[in-house]
Amino acid sequence: KILGESFNHDSNYGSRATPSSTVQSIERAIAMKSRIKITYTDINEKVTYREITPSHFTKEHGIAYLVAFCHLRNEKRTFRLSRLMLR
Repeated sequence: KILGESFNHDSNYGSRATPSSTVQSIERAIAMKSRIKITYTDINEKVTYREITPSHFTKEHGIAYLVAFCHLRNEKRTFRLSRLMLR
């Protein structure tokens, strides 16, 4: 795997922790295999508007990422969760 172990909300934060509304919306999209629209800010602070089909969460060095098919780039991409906003 590119980013190591898959991210699981319960095992990473505990079953009593409540996921954010963004994470909940993404989890629903993963379960339904549906597209979502996001605003993404890359490491150079460039903002892009994308439509993605999320696959799963993952984590590396304590940072959460979302793996998804990006319809703008027409390929699988990894998005840092803290740089992603739902539109």
